[in-house]
Amino acid sequence: MSAPLLHIFHSGKAYRYSGTKRETSSYFGGPISGKLSGIGHGPAPLHQVAKLDGTDVALLTEGEREHSDLVLIYGFRFDCCKLEYHLCPGSEIKIISSDQNKSSDDWPYENYPNEFPKVFLELTGMRVVSYKEFSSEWPNLPTLQPAEIIVLVPPPSALGASLWGEDGDAEGVTVVFEYDPVGKRIRTYNICS
Repeated sequence: MSAPLLHIFHSGKAYRYSGTKRETSSYFGGPISGKLSGIGHGPAPLHQVAKLDGTDVALLTEGEREHSDLVLIYGFRFDCCKLEYHLCPGSEIKIISSDQNKSSDDWPYENYPNEFPKVFLELTGMRVVSYKEFSSEWPNLPTLQPAEIIVLVPPPSALGASLWGEDGDAEGVTVVFEYDPVGKRIRTYNICS
């Protein structure tokens, strides 16, 4: 089993998703699964970190409600990126707020890929845990649970591409996604260990 690519917290449970050779409808990387609208970014693109199929999201929420796909995007080429976006009907992803909309030529490193290699994901672990216990494993994560679903993406060890470059990956820079499944809003930022 490979190292987890996604760590997710919801309703007193922590889930781990890892890469698999088996084709699944949830995956890490690849092109953005939807049409971007709202606040523009460029010239470098935003990146799709992962797409969790609606059935995986329903599994996480134990069928509390019907879910569409959960598309996780982030601006790796945008220094100190903080984004908020809305998952709209028809696969539209509307950027609501952003603290940085102009990309850097060499951040986080030169020749940064426009998209990450596509890696299929499967659920590889689940454990019962409080948010306090979960957050204690991730330095600088908010003390109080900021959203119903929290998704963490640490630097992957065997992806074939670096998220942050040698120094950032070594520092354990982790992307945080705070997801409100009712409002279909996602707030994203990064933390260091």
